[in-house]
Amino acid sequence: MEETSDEAVPKLSDINSETRRISIRLYMLLELIKSSSRPPEACSEALLPSIYHEFSLTAHPLNALF
Repeated sequence: MEETSDEAVPKLSDINSETRRISIRLYMLLELIKSSSRPPEACSEALLPSIYHEFSLTAHPLNALF
């Protein structure tokens, strides 16, 4: 098994910050869907690019662990 340097492993505080940021963003998206006059399916489809960006593996700090 390869050893990784400490620099390659994200700090727990960084992971917690990113998790909190994503949670807030999801809450905001949910509120937007709930308050919209459009059907939820239409809102979800319109917001898919934003949701995908938030959870893309390349943007997530946990990706460094794998």
